[in-house]
Amino acid sequence: MKTLDHINALQFQQVPGEGCSMWILEDFNQVSHPVKRMFFISPESETTRGDHAHLDCWQTLVCIKGKILITVDDGIEKRAITLSTYGQALTVPPELWCRQDYSSNSSLLVLCSHLYNEKDYVRDYQSFLDFRAGK
Repeated sequence: MKTLDHINALQFQQVPGEGCSMWILEDFNQVSHPVKRMFFISPESETTRGDHAHLDCWQTLVCIKGKILITVDDGIEKRAITLSTYGQALTVPPELWCRQDYSSNSSLLVLCSHLYNEKDYVRDYQSFLDFRAGK
């Protein structure tokens, strides 16, 4: 069973340029899982997303801009980590509940170890607690 100790923080290499900068991920070994899917979340106003767990899928959450408060929960303990630097990232393994609170005009890139599969999601918190308790 995964715990909060399985969370991994990382910072992607940033290459500053004149009037523009970029971050680079050339070696996907920096990420603790294979990457089979990616998507972006860019809310215009403050919002909450996530509030679910995955059974198999690992996710690496990468801050593109703004501030995103990531709360990860193993059913006993919660840990809150703020991503607020361009390229700052957090890898969240499966079997943990994850919630993201976005500041307005923030953006997050999500790198996923699996393709989308609705059966991989636990969207009800009590069902998550039951899963963690082995029920």
